[in-house]
Amino acid sequence: MRKYVIYFLLILIVIVHSSCGPQLTVEGDVTESKLIIDEKRSFLTIYVRVQNTSNLPSGTLYAKFQILDNSLATALGFETFVFSNNQQIPEPFEIQPNRGFFIGETFEYNANLPLEQLERAVQVVIYNNAGENVTEFLIERVEKEE
Repeated sequence: MRKYVIYFLLILIVIVHSSCGPQLTVEGDVTESKLIIDEKRSFLTIYVRVQNTSNLPSGTLYAKFQILDNSLATALGFETFVFSNNQQIPEPFEIQPNRGFFIGETFEYNANLPLEQLERAVQVVIYNNAGENVTEFLIERVEKEE
C-alpha cells in the first residue's frame, strides 16, 4: 500500500511541475494593428501585428480575417479571408520569442463607409496547425490616407 502512495505522490509531483512550465503567449498588438483606407487608389489595407510575449517559439501559425460589419463585407465581397499565398494555400508563419510579426493584405475598396463604422469591424483570428484558435482580436484603429 505504501508503494502505491509513493507512486501516486511522484506522479502528482511530475504533473504539478510540468504544468508550472513556461506557456506560449501570442496576442494581437491592438495599438499597431489598423485598417488603412486609401480613397485615391480605392484600396483598403488590413495591417496587423501579432506578438509572441513568451520565451517559447510560437510554432506554425496561420491568420484569417473575419469581416463583422455587413456593409464592409458587401463592399469587399467576402466575410472571411485566410492569409494565403498566390495559390490560395494558407501562408504559415512563426513568431520568435519576445518578437512580433506583421501581416498586411490590401483589397479593392470603393465604398464610402464612415471610419467609425469600420472600428471593430474586422476580427483577426490566429490559429495553429490543429486548427485551434491561439488568439483573436478586433482591429480598433482606422486611418484614412489622402
